[in-house]
Amino acid sequence: ALYANAIHEAALYAKSLANHQRGFLLSGDPEYTREIAKETAEPPSRFDLAATYAVSRAHQDAVRTSRTQFDRWHRAMLGDLDTFRHGERQEAIDESLGPTRELRKRYEESLAHAYLLGVTSIERSTDSLSTSATRSVTFLLGYRALALLAGVAVALWVVRAILRPALTLSQNAIEVLTQGLVLVDEDERGSHHGVAVVVPIGVVNALAESALDTQQSLKPSSEPTS
Repeated sequence: ALYANAIHEAALYAKSLANHQRGFLLSGDPEYTREIAKETAEPPSRFDLAATYAVSRAHQDAVRTSRTQFDRWHRAMLGDLDTFRHGERQEAIDESLGPTRELRKRYEESLAHAYLLGVTSIERSTDSLSTSATRSVTFLLGYRALALLAGVAVALWVVRAILRPALTLSQNAIEVLTQGLVLVDEDERGSHHGVAVVVPIGVVNALAESALDTQQSLKPSSEPTS
């Protein structure tokens, strides 16, 4: 992007110089030559930047060609200005519309080619980045799906191995409380107090079995369960 931008700025300054040249040859106003003197150093500086930012041999060759073509036109353009100042105005105009104009077309074509190389590189880099981003997103979604499946598997294992036995134990404990009968005795003073608790044997057995199952599920084991 920096390379393409430097080439684009070089083309703009070169175009500005050509406009000042035409303005001076048409009017003879020295203001145009002052603008030319002010902007003459701009295109070479942009070519230097483009060469610095070139990312391939093709870019470097394009910058070199564009600068060579621009320098040839620039020398011819300055020669036309000198011819005009020396009074040979029509000859200067004819040169600017003939050989000098052909040189300008050549450097403009070389600049257009150099700029196209930069734009093409940007497009290729953008496509590569887009492909890489799409691949990364696909991998990320795959990892998230695997993590989700693993989380579901762990949750099911926890429910089956730990929570279900614990729930059964709590239910059987409630059965003991609800089905148990308290035997009450009366003493010589007429006071009543509990002397025993009677629980159906089936309820007691169920509580004992669920307690063993819960203890087994919470007990660390080095052997895989079937």
